Parts: sequence; C-alpha cells; structure tokens
Amino acid sequence: MTRALELFPIGVACMAIALLSACGGGGSGNPSSSVTTYQVSATAGTGGTISPASATVNAGSTTTLALTANNGYAVSSVTGCGGTLSGNAYTTGTINASCTVTASFVAQYAVTASAGAGGTISPASATVNAGGTTTLTVTPNSGYIVGNVTGCGGTLSGNTFATGTINASCNVTASFIAQYAVTASAGAGGTISPARATVNAGATTTFTVTPNSGFAVSSITGCGGSLAGTLYTTGTINAACTVTVSFAAAFTWVSGSSTADANGVYGTQGVAAASDVPGARHGPVTWTDAAGNLWLFGGYGLFAPPFTDVPMFNDVWKYSPAIGQWTWVGGPNTANGPGSSAPWAPPRPRTLRGQLAPQHSPGRMRAVTYGCSGDTGTTPRVIAAG
Repeated sequence: MTRALELFPIGVACMAIALLSACGGGGSGNPSSSVTTYQVSATAGTGGTISPASATVNAGSTTTLALTANNGYAVSSVTGCGGTLSGNAYTTGTINASCTVTASFVAQYAVTASAGAGGTISPASATVNAGGTTTLTVTPNSGYIVGNVTGCGGTLSGNTFATGTINASCNVTASFIAQYAVTASAGAGGTISPARATVNAGATTTFTVTPNSGFAVSSITGCGGSLAGTLYTTGTINAACTVTVSFAAAFTWVSGSSTADANGVYGTQGVAAASDVPGARHGPVTWTDAAGNLWLFGGYGLFAPPFTDVPMFNDVWKYSPAIGQWTWVGGPNTANGPGSSAPWAPPRPRTLRGQLAPQHSPGRMRAVTYGCSGDTGTTPRVIAAG
C-alpha cells in the first residue's frame, strides 16, 4: 500500500512533461501559424492565349502571367487584378482577394506599297490592326509629279496617302508623270506669253501671241503646234521644246482694187464716195495734211500699144482715214489731160504766176517733185515737172 502511493507523484510528473512537449509549451520554440491564399484565374479572347489559366497566390503577393498572340494577331488589352503589361508578361498587383485577368487580341493585316517609275512610296510595308489606318509618303523624283495613288480605300493630301479603315490585307500603288519645260521666245515686233510652261507628258499647252502695233505674226514654229488667231497650241508634249515666233511690219488693205492695173472710178468731183478710187499708176506725188488725210496728184500709167506714148495723169485725190473714202478733188478724169489755168473753174488768163490760185492746173506729169508752203504742210506746191 505504502509503495503504490510513492509511485503516483512520479507518474503525474511524467504526464505533465509529456503534455508540455506536445503543446510546445515550456520550451524556447515559436508556435506554428497558418497562411491565407487567393485564386488568380485568367481568360483569353479569340486570337491568343494567357497562361497559366489559374494560380494560387499568397495574400500580399503578386504573380505573372504570359500572353501569346496567334499568328496574324496582337495583344489588344489585358485587365484585372490591378496588374500591368510589359511585353508579353502581365504582372498582377498585390493580391488580397481572388480575381480574374482577361486578355483580348486584335487581328493584324499587311498594307504593302509599290511605286512606278519616277518616284517612291514609303514605307514599303506596314502592319495595321483591324479597324485602324496608316499613312504612307509619296515622293516624286525631280522632273516628275504624282500621277495617281490608289488602294486600301485611301486618299491623297499633298504627298501623304492615308488609307481607309483596314480590315484585310491590301496594296497601295503610286504612279508618277514626267514633266517637260516648254519655253517661248519672240523676235522684235511683239511678244509671246508665258515665257515658260511646265507640261505633263502627253498633254498640250497654249501661248498667247501679241504683235505690236503695226506688226503681224510672220512665222511661228516649235513643239508641233498650230496658230489660231492669237493662240498657239502645242502638239502633244513628250520632251522639252521651244516655241519661236517672229513678226514683220504689217500693212492693211485700206482701199483700192485687189487686182493689178485697175482703172479709176470717178464719181462726183469734190464729194467723197465709197465707190471712188484713183486708177493704177506709177510715180504720183503724195503727201499728208495736218488732219491725217492722204493726198495724191498725177503719175503715169502703163505703156499701151503701139507704145508711142505714156498715159499720164494730172488729177488730184484725197483719202480720209476717218471715213475710209476717196474724194476726186480736181483735174481731168482722163489720162494725158492738158494744162490749164482754170481746170476747176471758168477759163481765166494765166496772170497769177507765182501765186496760189484754185484755177491753176498743171498738165500731164511723168515725174514731179514738190514742197509745201506754210507751217501746216497742207498745201502742195509743184517745184519741178517733166
């Protein structure tokens, strides 16, 4: 009995030691703690993948997911879990709750460009997201201009071609047009304008030809053109060329017959008439008065069979530019008329030698010289006759 009681304290002490060891008490070690975790899941739209599809992340930590776009696609956007995208890696923010990362992808198309002779277009190729646009630069060479740019539903503004909305691969084509210089030169007596023109290959251009007063176009050549009125139109231009125009003094057919050796028409003496005109003759005396009228006296006609005499005239005519008509002023209306002291008035004695008188009339004249009396130069005075 006494023995059993002695063992009891020893057994209790051993149990106490065993319990303290099992609970971590009574020693210097730390008690064990539990860690909270959260689920990060990932989804991807058409055109690519995101991995891993799910990750378990300790509270307060981050994780990284990899994005892979299919061929012909690119990453469009990645959202969720407070993360950021760098290249193809998406790193979440600090995870303190379960969350989802969503990735979307966009199709991409190739826009290619080609240029004909005479210039360039750049870039030669561009990759464009579906629904987007791009621009290309068109540059003509020296001596060329942009002719046409087509493709991809675009428009040209200056040297920049902007495509339309891209939803399929397409090609932009640029063509160029050569340009040539057409120069013009004019001789004395007029002008041609412009002095220079730049013309597209295969086109034509026009020049205005303007003679000075008293001149007319004598000839105009160059660039395969033709003159109509004052406009010279070149032929088709496919090389640089020059238009050259020359001028000559111009005469105007004012009055008289258009045929040689025409007879005169004598109407009423002293009265201007559209039908009146002096006959054809050589060597008449002519002068102009202060009013600009042209006066004509005498002269001789053609030899006629039997060629024994020369028909000579002693008539006087006046032409008025203001009305464009001749007036038979005086003298006989036939050749070889005799001299008279009064051909235009009743006969009078020849008593006025050395004095001006309306009744005086010289006889027929082969050749004469004359002078003018007074300052106005309106009165003819015969000095010598043959």
